[in-house]
Amino acid sequence: MTIHTVQPRRVGWDAAFSAMAKNQDDGLLDEVSTTDWEQAEWEW
Repeated sequence: MTIHTVQPRRVGWDAAFSAMAKNQDDGLLDEVSTTDWEQAEWEW
């Protein structure tokens, strides 16, 4: 068994998201479905 250092999480995500935006491929795949629960004003 060989132990290796762990790669930082999300390595390369910045470049991937930039490429997606450049190619206009960064939209939602599903249509937005809102409910009354999501539209209601919440009190905290």
